[in-house]
Amino acid sequence: MLTFYINNKDYLQSVTFEEMRHSKASPIWVDIFDPTLEEEKFLKKHLKIAIPNLYEMSEIELSNRLYQANDSLYVTGSFINNEQKTQAITFILSKNFLITLRYTEFSFFARYLNFHKKNGHVDLDFTDIFIGLLEAAIGQIADYIEEVGHSIDETTRVVFHSGNTLEKHTSKVNFKKIIHQIGNNGDLISKTHESLMSIYRIINFISEAKKFKLRSEDSTNLKIVMNDIPPLNDQATFLSNKVNFLLDACLGMINIDQNTIIKVVSVAAIIFFPPTLVASIYGMNFKAMPELSWDLGYPLALVLMLLSALLPFVYFKYKDWI
Repeated sequence: MLTFYINNKDYLQSVTFEEMRHSKASPIWVDIFDPTLEEEKFLKKHLKIAIPNLYEMSEIELSNRLYQANDSLYVTGSFINNEQKTQAITFILSKNFLITLRYTEFSFFARYLNFHKKNGHVDLDFTDIFIGLLEAAIGQIADYIEEVGHSIDETTRVVFHSGNTLEKHTSKVNFKKIIHQIGNNGDLISKTHESLMSIYRIINFISEAKKFKLRSEDSTNLKIVMNDIPPLNDQATFLSNKVNFLLDACLGMINIDQNTIIKVVSVAAIIFFPPTLVASIYGMNFKAMPELSWDLGYPLALVLMLLSALLPFVYFKYKDWI
């Protein structure tokens, strides 16, 4: 799908592919979403721009992601889509217009358009749109980092501050669910790292491009955007460390819970071992066993079994082992 945006000074007017085919207006921004063959042919014929395919966009080498061809800059970065997966977006900066190529939905595109719809703008240049999209992407990344921070705080409260005692606490917490949540947080925070580094490399490449001269205000705005990246990256690193700490803590809590269960089973086995021994002795069928003929032999054996179970229990309780 192709969406063309024409600068009407007061707002960005969106024009569909069919409308653009019969229009003589020059677009300032062309948003390409999962293009068809017909749309690709139209772009090559009228805009003289070669569109990279999805495989080429997925290449991780910098030479395939950041390059200049036919007086146009091709920059590809990894961004977090609406499904919180990392997907590539290619920005093509030509002399008079911007092209964005993507194969999935990204909410920061709508975020950028809604911002300008509410606040308006004055005669945007295509570089203004490019910088605005990067700012919207960084704003979305900041929201994800904030979301992970709130989730980690809630997980920390559940893991460490619930229950009166450690034994009661570990038995109430669903650690399987918590570890799953921690894994999701760790995955999302790693994606924010990747996206921030992609944006940083894109800005650095464009700022140093020799054949593509930026306006002084564009260079200033790019520096402002770049200055937002290190604090967010530091915050993401801090949260990543907290995720690893929480994961280790949950695994430690699971071990404590398992050790408690094993301790209870071990103590029960030891308590019931002496009565079992007494019962085994008097369960033997030898003739020369005088206790078998005693009238009080059976009650005596029961008392002996009870005492042999009670004494280990009292001893373990005294040692505070149970």
